[in-house]
Amino acid sequence: MTLTRREFLARSAGAAAMAIAARPMRSTAQTPQRIVVIGAGLAGLCAAFELVTAGHDVTIFEARERPGGRVLTLREPFADGLYAEAGAMTISSSHTLSIHYAERFELPLVEVKGPTGAFITHIRGERVNRPVSARKYFGEALAASAGADAADWPPASLRGLDAITVGELWRKNGAPEDDLAVLRLGFLGLLGDGIDAISALNGLRETALRLPGDRHFRIDGGNDRLPKSFAAKLRERIHYGAPVVRIAQDAASVTLSVKDASGVHQVSADRAICAVPFTTLRDVAVSPPFSPLKQKAIEEALSTAVTRTFLQCRTRFWTASGLSGGASTDLPVASLSHVTGDQPGPRAILESYTGGANARRLAAMPLPDRLEFVVDQSSRIFPDLRSQFEGGTSVSWSTDPWAKGAYAWFKPGQLPLLPPRADAAEGRVHFAGDHTSALPGWMQGALASAQRVVQEILHG
Repeated sequence: MTLTRREFLARSAGAAAMAIAARPMRSTAQTPQRIVVIGAGLAGLCAAFELVTAGHDVTIFEARERPGGRVLTLREPFADGLYAEAGAMTISSSHTLSIHYAERFELPLVEVKGPTGAFITHIRGERVNRPVSARKYFGEALAASAGADAADWPPASLRGLDAITVGELWRKNGAPEDDLAVLRLGFLGLLGDGIDAISALNGLRETALRLPGDRHFRIDGGNDRLPKSFAAKLRERIHYGAPVVRIAQDAASVTLSVKDASGVHQVSADRAICAVPFTTLRDVAVSPPFSPLKQKAIEEALSTAVTRTFLQCRTRFWTASGLSGGASTDLPVASLSHVTGDQPGPRAILESYTGGANARRLAAMPLPDRLEFVVDQSSRIFPDLRSQFEGGTSVSWSTDPWAKGAYAWFKPGQLPLLPPRADAAEGRVHFAGDHTSALPGWMQGALASAQRVVQEILHG
């Protein structure tokens, strides 16, 4: 079922009010500025779009040959028009900016329904039936984490959680090892290097901002339609295959050194927006250096290793056994899911989503070996998979030179680097991207960061 913006708002009144109010209007009082944007991911595109709307002269430099960054829809090598999301997957009903821009470009939303059939939890070679919620063992801290997306979060009462890991907090709150074994397979187990590595404060914020009552949507035809819609409006302003290798600034201007097929060129502007991950920004020379806190944030930035492998199956064979096609497992393939449930036809795509050490292990394999390994491991959960497997593909974000990871995470002791502390502008250089928001890994986070930067430029 597709859902238009009008239909959605009829069911969720006021969902986009904040986004519409935040949109900057054309400024007649401000002198137009020359602005360069580094990166044509969703944050860079949105910031450029709004600044052009406000009357500024904007140019975007993108290292890849496509827009979208980590919003990536795969249509090849699949048959029958099937497609899968290799990057950002869904839009939550509380993500007002994402919904707003889907409406702005007339992109219908499709609700992602819960799968029908049984879900498998597979630990130590056996299926287990032990449902456990990550929210349970955060205890009073979760109740105190309201406003986790606010600029002044966390309150003083929660800051001590940055000294311990999620696993340590949960054990302190009485979680038995059997529950921890299940929780390691959940979404926090796929953040960074898992619950025994990430800061309890980081895990708390991630949990608090996943609202239990949210509904989830995707863009009909593929989530990459959103960045492509921005790019279509900015077509002549985007330069692809053009990574920035140096940023220099003084009191009056910013100068970028941009490398393309013909060499390195200098481009000057009034302001620059860095809308690339800190993991790649640290490869860019900066003169004069940024402030010590900003340098620390860039040098110590962590981004989750994620490898996603997509297997095209001849039929949705698991339904005959009353299964959903979904599983959480302690095998190296980690999380399995059927990702084409609302797409027509008998064929289907089964995905393995891995993070951390498992993701790095798979990323080190050549694609044919990776596919064979994932099929072999997944067949322990779905024995008929091998006979149904027709082909597939895989994406490793940690080995992508322009991403070096999928989404930001923070280990204990990194509270000073949590957004928004390390995201302030440095002279004439501004910073956008989901990693600079309270929602890393979400399109909403990227769009919110773009809105923040636009406000800094228009009203700062």
